[in-house]
Amino acid sequence: MRPVLRLFERLRGQRPQPAPPQQRQEGPLDLLDPAFVRDPYPAYARLRDVDPIHRTKSGGFILTRHADIVAALAHPALGNAPSRHAVVHARNRGRHVSADVAANILPFLDKPEHVRPRRLIASAFRAHLRAYPLDAEAIARDLLAPWLQAGAMEAIAISASRFRSRRFRASWACRPPIATG
Repeated sequence: MRPVLRLFERLRGQRPQPAPPQQRQEGPLDLLDPAFVRDPYPAYARLRDVDPIHRTKSGGFILTRHADIVAALAHPALGNAPSRHAVVHARNRGRHVSADVAANILPFLDKPEHVRPRRLIASAFRAHLRAYPLDAEAIARDLLAPWLQAGAMEAIAISASRFRSRRFRASWACRPPIATG
């Protein structure tokens, strides 16, 4: 993990350095802590001020400043391609089917390999949306009907319900397939 820490230090460049250790977050942040889950924003604000590139309890990193995030996303060492030590690395294509699959799907591709497939998929998806527009108004009416009939509703419960996502998925499942030819 030291190479990652050095990389993040380089990404910081000439930007303001984090606060001295005595002002930093007490130990690594636990993303599963009930207090953090309930309200993460005070922790994020503190990290942004005193430890903008923070190592979490699980070993990952939280970047809280826009400039650091932009630099990390643009850095070639922080891409999506599997590590050279991973079973799914492209060098293992002949030995593991999973490596062959990973070498051909967008989540594991970095520039420039992902540009052409992403453009093709986006083009087909846009054409599909033009041909079969989603009737968001009808979906909203269907979702709100029970609460409107009852005369009361809880907006958060409605928007966060599993029913909402199931209904959206169902509306897409009924659409004709995207043409690939």
